[in-house]
Amino acid sequence: MIPLSEGRAMSLAHLRPARRTTARSAALATLPALLLALTACSGSDDGDDADDKDSSSDDDAPAGLSFEAIEELTPTDRWADSNPDCPMAQWDENPTGVDEELLPKVTFFRQLDCYVDQDQIDVGFPELIQVGIYVEFADEESAAQYVEDEAYFSDAVVDGSKVVTFATSFDTDIADEAAELCDCDVREGESTD
Repeated sequence: MIPLSEGRAMSLAHLRPARRTTARSAALATLPALLLALTACSGSDDGDDADDKDSSSDDDAPAGLSFEAIEELTPTDRWADSNPDCPMAQWDENPTGVDEELLPKVTFFRQLDCYVDQDQIDVGFPELIQVGIYVEFADEESAAQYVEDEAYFSDAVVDGSKVVTFATSFDTDIADEAAELCDCDVREGESTD
């Protein structure tokens, strides 16, 4: 071992604090940037948590009435086992289910018809017609008027300017299932029996 002179030891001792000072200075210099980055991250986490809470509550909320959702409730073979007149159901575009007075206010229309087999579908002559109607109007007043004036033999669900009806003699559960889509009430129609 080579003995160090007192001056040299001082010199090394003098460098150590300088290194610490440099390390501290570097740490202090980067600290604000680090805190800013952490604050930004924690801010977005809070926002994400809030968004997650909002989206989870939105996920629990009914999506609302839409033709796509109604179509999912009414697959072609839904009534194949329970109704011999409706082994095949199909939505058609024929807007004969709306009176001429309200027809100009219709923005979208589909009617659910029942067929016995594919041949009947190909010919376009249903076994049962208009067992269900889905219609969107330009305004809520037209939707309400439609339900009042034209859907009296149907169970109706109204979601703003959107209406879905099902014949009272057809399927007792389908209107309730449709109402769950928008957390709406079912207006029960008069019985045709």
